Amino acid sequence: MKLNNLLKLLYFIAFLNLFTKSYSKSVMISNPSRPNLVSSILDDSPQATEGNNSKLSLKGENVSTVQNLREERITVNYKPPANYEYPVNYNSNDEIPKRHLLVWHENPASEVVVSWGLDHYDPNHEHFVYLSENQQNGIEPDLNYEKKYAAHESGLAESCHNRKHANMMAIIKGLKPNTTYYYIAVSNGQKSREMHFVTAPADKTAFKLLSGGDSRTDRNQRVTMNKMMASMVSDDPSYIGFIHGGDFVSKGSNCDLWFNWRNDHQSSFLDNGRIIPLIPTFGNHEKGGEEQFEKLFGNPLDSRRFYFLSSIANLSLIILNSEISTEGDQKTWLQSTLESLKNKKKHFIVAGYHRPAWPAVKLPAPSTAWTKSFEQYQVNLVLESDGHTLKQTCPIYRNKCDRSYGIIYVGEGGLGVRQRLPWRATRWYFNRKFGAYALSQHHIQSLSISSDVFGNDKLTYEVYYDQSFHHRIDFASKDRSALGKEIL
Repeated sequence: MKLNNLLKLLYFIAFLNLFTKSYSKSVMISNPSRPNLVSSILDDSPQATEGNNSKLSLKGENVSTVQNLREERITVNYKPPANYEYPVNYNSNDEIPKRHLLVWHENPASEVVVSWGLDHYDPNHEHFVYLSENQQNGIEPDLNYEKKYAAHESGLAESCHNRKHANMMAIIKGLKPNTTYYYIAVSNGQKSREMHFVTAPADKTAFKLLSGGDSRTDRNQRVTMNKMMASMVSDDPSYIGFIHGGDFVSKGSNCDLWFNWRNDHQSSFLDNGRIIPLIPTFGNHEKGGEEQFEKLFGNPLDSRRFYFLSSIANLSLIILNSEISTEGDQKTWLQSTLESLKNKKKHFIVAGYHRPAWPAVKLPAPSTAWTKSFEQYQVNLVLESDGHTLKQTCPIYRNKCDRSYGIIYVGEGGLGVRQRLPWRATRWYFNRKFGAYALSQHHIQSLSISSDVFGNDKLTYEVYYDQSFHHRIDFASKDRSALGKEIL
């Protein structure tokens, strides 16, 4: 096909794509003088929308071929294991490592916390993690796995005054980004079945994250939501991590509740052994159980502050703690962190914490102390939990809905806990003209980073329930280098 015919075809496809978009219900959040501060809400109703998978869109003149225009994104490097049947004498069911847990904090591209539980913990035995970039099926670990890490009991058994709560933990560093790793845990001379995960990318890679909060009650519904997440990952291997918005359990100091949560967490694993690492957020029901939380998930910044910056390719995920002072050290840390990110090009910033600043159910929490910082540095999206409902605010700026500079807050906790009626849905920040809504609905949130044919990056937010995706929002990357005092 000649070049001019190819261009005509591409223009025609782009026109069809533009027509399709304009036909759907949409609200544009834009500022003509600031084209890189643009987000689009593609669905302002509770109805499901189809994913926008269009890959052709032309603009400008000097176009040679699609290949010249495209700034390619690498895909998630997931290598699923081949089917394998473990021999009958592989291990003893009473002694094997179980209740696996993988945790990400600051450097998901190169680090992971690997944990597991034991029914019979013996402090005199050694504990190890064997790691390989290839499927080894637990066969002769010392010969076939490239890496071996010592593990230790994290202190959870002592904190809970019961050995059944023993938590074996290994902090693994020096991993390769965007790589599938297979591992086995070894305790008491017994091997777990081989599990696997994918490290986060460090470069321009398209990927997705799951998100949601409040799994503290209704274990049956919690397992249902976990299985739903497993199904989503099975259908789309580009999901690599899971942001939990807090309130894992009803009482953070109750070790039996954590034991049950951990058992239920296994239902989020794929049948082939794939585990999605978890990024933890401290909730109000974890309060009083800081020691247990630390011994289970780790503590990247020490002092049990439980706030940190997690860097995944061109996404900066800021996890905050709404259960300690939202002023003082934490606010200073937030401000300096946002300042350090403002010169990054084609970059996205998402903040997450538990108790909402713009609630659909309860009164505003002290997290309102952070909203001006979010506005000043034009954070793309904010994840909230705690209310036990599903909500999306209008884009909020200076306490009003603003399509140009507003920040959208979503949530607010639907991973199992019984849902409440959003009685504050009549508040101004739920103005449906701006795509806002609030409803009672268990749900899982999806975040994806991708690029179009021109190399324009976008962050896509969607909500999954009733076996389909809803309420899609696309966010363009922002140039924050000129932002700051001028917009406050």
